Amino acid sequence: MLVTRARGRNTSLIRALEAAGVEAVELPLLAFEPTGAQPPAAWDVLVFTSATAVGFWKGPLTGFVAAVGPTTAAALRGRADLVPERALGEALAEALGDLRGKRVCYPRADKAPPAFEEALRGAGAELSSFVQYRTVLPPSAKHELASVLPVDRVALASGSAARHLVEVGGAGCPVVCIGPSTAAIARELGLEVAGVASVHTAEGLAQACLQPPRSA
Repeated sequence: MLVTRARGRNTSLIRALEAAGVEAVELPLLAFEPTGAQPPAAWDVLVFTSATAVGFWKGPLTGFVAAVGPTTAAALRGRADLVPERALGEALAEALGDLRGKRVCYPRADKAPPAFEEALRGAGAELSSFVQYRTVLPPSAKHELASVLPVDRVALASGSAARHLVEVGGAGCPVVCIGPSTAAIARELGLEVAGVASVHTAEGLAQACLQPPRSA
């Protein structure tokens, strides 16, 4: 099983797989670079859709703070006022409810899907969305992938990881995805989706990786 999150973020997934007797190989398909963009001067609601966004955040954690899931909430060290039951952008937007008259600050990745922003605007938010960091492909990834192929399956935790897998020559590898949005992108790229986590966290992805392969 190939695990592909950014370096240093695969530990819990690797442990869960190895505890179940699955050989896990780490090959990061993602790295992150800050853009230096600054947040707005003020906001009422501050939303984070990844722990990476929290890590790059340099502003104060003021106002009502919302996190997409437990991993992002953990990165906020207890400061999250809202965490939806499902770790999905659509679930977070739904949980935030009516945002008319609310100034919403959304620090995001350069390749973040637009659906979350559209949902916030649809709820009436006065949205300040800015690209806080870029998602890039590590330069050594193509060579590293060639050295570990073949693999049974590849664990993907984002659409960017799916795109990068294809870019480095892994289009023939079946994949297991952390959630439906990642799975949708993987299918659009022509990847075989062998499983999708029902709980959209690293732990849920590990459980999905342990299930028998299936066509999804």
